[in-house]
Amino acid sequence: MKTRLNLKESVYNFVRGAVIGTAMLIPGLSGGTTAIVLGIYDKMIAAVSDIFKKFKESILYLIPIGLGGVLGIWLFSKPLLALTEMAFVPMMGLFFGIVLGSLPLLLSKADTEKTAKSRCLIAVYIVIGAALVLLLTLLPEGLVTVTTRSFSGYVFLLLGGAVLAIALVLPGISFSHMLLVLGIWQTALEAIRTPDLYFLSALVLGVAGGTLLCTKTLERAMHRFPRGTYSLVVGFVIASLADVYIKEIAPTAPRPFELGMGLLLLLVGAAFSYWAGNRAGR
Repeated sequence: MKTRLNLKESVYNFVRGAVIGTAMLIPGLSGGTTAIVLGIYDKMIAAVSDIFKKFKESILYLIPIGLGGVLGIWLFSKPLLALTEMAFVPMMGLFFGIVLGSLPLLLSKADTEKTAKSRCLIAVYIVIGAALVLLLTLLPEGLVTVTTRSFSGYVFLLLGGAVLAIALVLPGISFSHMLLVLGIWQTALEAIRTPDLYFLSALVLGVAGGTLLCTKTLERAMHRFPRGTYSLVVGFVIASLADVYIKEIAPTAPRPFELGMGLLLLLVGAAFSYWAGNRAGR
């Protein structure tokens, strides 16, 4: 990252942030997964991890992405959700394709040794990553809850925020699902509407602290153990797509025409994502 403001890069990052914010509205797409597709996941993790060590550089990099994310949610939430409701299966096919097209890049970062032994280990890590995400999706909603305003309740919300930070940082893990598991999804919506500063301050502080801790750990893992780290991320993403298909798409019993359009758009999305990744020199 450069110390001085790079206007061209900032504009690009603003647009990327808008895409990330928009994608977070779509079932099965997380902010981390979309950042991978856009080729900025590693840089975002590094910027958050080094925010105290390289404050100016990190802030100059992250602010355009954050502002773009807010704009993306504000501008595109209604039209995107309306389009998804009108043509759910074809649109999900497009989104799935975009995500799948980014996986070869992640695998290339994991497969640094390019040996048969290394590729066997990559396959094992992918299975482990997928299993971890699928286990999270099986956790019952409202596993733990907090209903009292007390010191212990505040501490629980801080810890809950730290857990939610994992869903923000790691691709393929649904933020909304983790809110449901913690039993605070409805409470969170109500707290935002009210607003409830007791609830929101604890949750925000927990998310901020958890994000810093998680990103530092993840950045070190990416540098020291790229094979295992990137392979686990691939497993996270694959499992999240499988979960969305099972829970969101399969129950709709799509007609042959919808399936055909979905498969066609999946190929289009995958080809575009793969092309965009190579063009960006990732």
